[in-house]
Amino acid sequence: MLKKAIACGAIVCLATGYAALARAADPSAATGKTLYTANCTICHGADGKGQGPAAMSLSPKPQDFTSKQFWQTPNIDTAIIDQIKNGKGQMPAFPNLSQDEDQSLLLYLKQAFQPK
Repeated sequence: MLKKAIACGAIVCLATGYAALARAADPSAATGKTLYTANCTICHGADGKGQGPAAMSLSPKPQDFTSKQFWQTPNIDTAIIDQIKNGKGQMPAFPNLSQDEDQSLLLYLKQAFQPK
């Protein structure tokens, strides 16, 4: 009886852990914020205006994500993902991010910086 209870408990724990991992892998703005903070603020700034600590030494300057003109770019979602994957100019590529991480970054950029 005890062995069955332990086995059932282990199955529940494994299933619950798997579900939590699956949810964590879904795109989310929270994950995007974490990625942005770790990888993007150095150039784009915490406020997304392209004035991070390293921006002064870069030419051209990093993109201002708060610019209405930026968000009016045709196919902007595709352009952002392409630049994350492949880089652009002095911006490095981040090819090792998963598709969900790319989408999380995109969600965060839109929620945090896109003018309403």
